[in-house]
Amino acid sequence: MSFVQHAVRFSVANPGSFEALMEHRFFHPALDRAASGKLFLREAMRLTGAEISMNRMPPGRAVPFMHRHRVNEEIYIFIAGEGEFQVDDEHFRVRAGTVVRVDPVAARSWRATGAAPLDYIVIQVPAGGYVGAGAIDDGVLLDKKPAWSPNAPVDAPTA
Repeated sequence: MSFVQHAVRFSVANPGSFEALMEHRFFHPALDRAASGKLFLREAMRLTGAEISMNRMPPGRAVPFMHRHRVNEEIYIFIAGEGEFQVDDEHFRVRAGTVVRVDPVAARSWRATGAAPLDYIVIQVPAGGYVGAGAIDDGVLLDKKPAWSPNAPVDAPTA
């Protein structure tokens, strides 16, 4: 995909705004047709441990089926809009700032209920596959300063 650049040890993507996601089409066998509003990044970014998709669901639209996964848990990060999410027999509201994690075997579906599109990111990773105590514990501080300024104020979260 032309919005991805690769280097030896990283890839960087700029697929554009969530509005531009409606230009991306994908085929889902349960729909028996192409749909728009979802962009998968795993192959484009050469991801090796996760699948990430950027998604836009127009107002009033819904996933018309329940689904589950064999291996992957999913993390839904809602960026904008309002909706309703169902996991098994439980229903709850989602909106910008909501994060939902779903076990692989749980049935799930969602819909956009607000006047604006429901924008969200989905991350799929193998359940139980995370190694380590956490991102902070996995990080290693280096004796090297960032190029932009060794004296920059530290007032933002660090990696």
